[in-house]
Amino acid sequence: MRALQERPDTVRTHQIKSVTSGPIESPLLQPHDLAMIGFLLWLLLFVFCWPLALLALVLYPLIWLILLPFRLLGFAVEGVFSFLHALLMLPARALRGPNR
Repeated sequence: MRALQERPDTVRTHQIKSVTSGPIESPLLQPHDLAMIGFLLWLLLFVFCWPLALLALVLYPLIWLILLPFRLLGFAVEGVFSFLHALLMLPARALRGPNR
């Protein structure tokens, strides 16, 4: 029987979705930090151009509802690609054996 391997200490990181290159890990920014930064940016917009800030406040939920089906479609496509990846990698995993 194999001895249990110890896992090295890891730094807890949160994933931030990048627009261009996919998710990146950052130990500095957490989700509540991003929400606070967004709120402060909105307050800044409110001070400089309050009609635009109020328009953004009203339109944000509508745009979110319009984009929701595309987000659900993205989850489905990601699931299909994950399934295809697992299916294509199955022979390699089977040939690798039980050592890993």
